[in-house]
Amino acid sequence: MPPVTNEGSKLRNDTHTKKNYGSNEDIGSYQESNDAYVVKEDRYNLGYLSFFLIGIGMLLPWNFFINADQYFKSKLKNNESDLKLFESAFSICSQIPCGIALIINLCLTNRVSRNGRVISTLIISTICFIVTTVLVNVDTSAWTDKFFAVTLTSVAIINACSGIFQGTIFGIAGAAGGRYIQGAVVGMSCAGTFASITNIISLAVGDDIKLDSTIYFSIASLVLFTCIFVYIGMFRLPVLKDKFEIKLYDDKMSSTSSTSSGENDCTGEQSFCAVIRNIYPTALSVMCVFAVTLTIQPAILSGIRSVNESNGSAFTNKYFTAVVGFLIFNVGDFVGRIISGFVRIVDKKGPWLPILCVARIAFIPLFMFCNFQPRHHLTVVFNKDIYPVIFNILFSVSNGYLASLCMMYGPERAPEGMMETAGATMQLFLTIGLGLGSVLSLAIVDTI
Repeated sequence: MPPVTNEGSKLRNDTHTKKNYGSNEDIGSYQESNDAYVVKEDRYNLGYLSFFLIGIGMLLPWNFFINADQYFKSKLKNNESDLKLFESAFSICSQIPCGIALIINLCLTNRVSRNGRVISTLIISTICFIVTTVLVNVDTSAWTDKFFAVTLTSVAIINACSGIFQGTIFGIAGAAGGRYIQGAVVGMSCAGTFASITNIISLAVGDDIKLDSTIYFSIASLVLFTCIFVYIGMFRLPVLKDKFEIKLYDDKMSSTSSTSSGENDCTGEQSFCAVIRNIYPTALSVMCVFAVTLTIQPAILSGIRSVNESNGSAFTNKYFTAVVGFLIFNVGDFVGRIISGFVRIVDKKGPWLPILCVARIAFIPLFMFCNFQPRHHLTVVFNKDIYPVIFNILFSVSNGYLASLCMMYGPERAPEGMMETAGATMQLFLTIGLGLGSVLSLAIVDTI
């Protein structure tokens, strides 16, 4: 087949030369041999663990913002319009910049090194979180609109950085193999669980929301900073070195074979079109999964209240949203992604994966008729607290499970040598789904 113009096939190496594993041009080295390559064992699962930790860093910024529900309600309590729409505004200001950044990342793959993209975006995100932490301790009651504008700007910058970061990492994971993609997506889910647990602990520690929020956002800064060192270290692991050596060797053999047969090189545009033709069922499926998820989470889930709120208990008042709205979702999503590594009820080809992804649309009316407050048009049908719990368990587990299958199957469906491009493209469609869901959430909230 013709050689491909993507990150993997454009890499060049010099035999016996030490390489910078984070750059585009020198991600690994190989030695030609008559013997077959044998990939070293992922000792202590350090390669998988690296992608898992990096995955946490991918979605940590987004999850820390949406889980700080009580903090932002406290900050915006004097501005009713901002208070009503801040969850949906966060979604829009996060997913649209993230999607644009993913497209930019596809254009930067052979122009800016991986190190430059990943490390710079992590540093910028950390700085934005530091600014957010400083604002916690500033009285913004007299300039609520300006505080909200600054916060939305931080959300947009952080998620633009996250888009480039995610696109780069999924490109690397796509080339490394499905196991490492699964490690990254499990880490992304763990970021939500970590944020939820941190938020609940901060609520339980005391009633000083300034102190709790300062600690909360400081933890996010620390985790992002740690991801820089994890990223640098992962390219030193023997298992990842060997995987890229084999990939580069195979790409070289494919290029040599194509040249000798008189075939012409593909352009970058042709490569991208070839990827889309092969992976579009899984790409559209993952887009549908996250469009449904962002329609409901966080805009609707954060507004569901306990029907027993009048009893005055701490759970039905202080902790209900944090537990039922966020913790259950994040734990269920995490469990679904773990299960996807062991049990696969649908194959990468065939209609069942897209059918199951589309079927999740049924969750939207189910949550709309739970006890979402305030409501102006629809009546409450599911008027017991157990209903949102059951719905959220099914909703979250299906999200994690189906999203993971889509992200693993996408690169596997790609033509040989295009797995990196496929991995980044899947992340692009995922983010498009998030953006669609963010816009739909505004309409759904108004409908209720």
